[in-house]
Amino acid sequence: MSEERRLGTFDATMLVMGGMIGVGIFFTPSDVARALPTPELFLGAWTIGAVVALCGAFTFAELGASIPKSGGWFVFLHQAFGRFAAFLFAWTILGVTTTAAVAVICDFAASFGLGLVSESVDPMTRFGVAAVLIVVLNGLALSGLVVGARFQNFCMLTKLTAIAALLAGALAFALPGSTGQTLQATSRAMPNSTLEMIAAGLLPVFFSYGGWQNVCYVAPAVRDPVRSLPKAILIGTVAVGLVYIACNVTFVLAIGVDGLASNKGFSTDLAQAALGSGFERALRAAMTVSAVGVALVTILVCPDLYVATARAGLFFRRFERRHPRTGAPVIAIVLQTILALAYLTWAHAQTLFALEGDPERMDPDKLLRALVFAEWIFHAGAALALLQLRRRGGLPRPFRMPLWPLPTLVYLGVAILIVVANVWSSLFGTGSARPELGLGVLAAGAVTYFFWQRRSPSAPDDEDSLSDS
Repeated sequence: MSEERRLGTFDATMLVMGGMIGVGIFFTPSDVARALPTPELFLGAWTIGAVVALCGAFTFAELGASIPKSGGWFVFLHQAFGRFAAFLFAWTILGVTTTAAVAVICDFAASFGLGLVSESVDPMTRFGVAAVLIVVLNGLALSGLVVGARFQNFCMLTKLTAIAALLAGALAFALPGSTGQTLQATSRAMPNSTLEMIAAGLLPVFFSYGGWQNVCYVAPAVRDPVRSLPKAILIGTVAVGLVYIACNVTFVLAIGVDGLASNKGFSTDLAQAALGSGFERALRAAMTVSAVGVALVTILVCPDLYVATARAGLFFRRFERRHPRTGAPVIAIVLQTILALAYLTWAHAQTLFALEGDPERMDPDKLLRALVFAEWIFHAGAALALLQLRRRGGLPRPFRMPLWPLPTLVYLGVAILIVVANVWSSLFGTGSARPELGLGVLAAGAVTYFFWQRRSPSAPDDEDSLSDS
């Protein structure tokens, strides 16, 4: 790949931040406040989330600098634990997590965007706009990573501008003498156990902080990845942590934890109260752009995971092919588009096909939330991969995290705790997590791997098979 078709450190940092900051910061604080009903617990959760994200970022910064290959996370698992673990990861991420996420996010963007021009959004129109958005964003990815990243930079800067304006207005709203006031605390039930509190309060926080690892998927497209990847991952993660903590401190000052807990749409209501209806509409527009941006990050980086999976002999070889001019993995992007459209169609099946039944059975967002549990198994796998590769020896270490191995051990411990808390909350608490869905996806992946191995038992299993050369 020529230098002009590579990403600079700024572009890579924007990819990290763009993959982390979506629309969650405008809604998730309400969920967290309902589970953690005091300012200390609430702000503590967001601070813990920032620390854990930084520990994960250190882990991926070292892995990415040591193994800067297409597929990132997949390659780390493949080199540490072999084909089966890597296949289960690709099966979960490509088959469900990323493609369902794109469908859910584009559906949200369509709904929010249409809401700017009409109070009543027709479901068929919403479906059509979301489908067009999926196709257009994947079409942008076909033009090449650098072109897509430039548009993503615009989306990211729009997000930051909107957040800065919202915080300025919220602070003015919270000042003594303003028309706003912090709501008085009311008595609300605490979660039944510490593990349930972790599942209900911390899991949404960790989900909001997720995404620091995405740039590793496209490591060869970054100029001087050995040096640039760690910078991008760490700068981006620290910046997002500061933004999130600043947001939540400001929200607590402006309306209090109870105000957050009682109003899922607190951000737009606060914008209207502090800066007027004009800014409330501007914030809604910025949230739409923010959703488009985070969907675009996923669409841009995840096709390289198909490439790595095919290169390892765990998927059809034709998915390795790239466009000779743009470098885009065309077939992978086409499949990604089809899967995202399939999930979108599933979400709107009752409207499209006049079906009857429980709407929750046709909600990819619920499946996506259930698979956060499974994804954290692979977060633990990433931490274990670095520990294993370091123990094995021979791993290049151009970047060395400080306080080794403490950050990776913290990351590993939290990942295990999240998995256990999800299971505990589902079995013994009142949590809505559905870990059995995640386990079901993993089990289906294991069966598929068995049949794939019978189909191609001589597939390569060495590091050279994953080379980007």
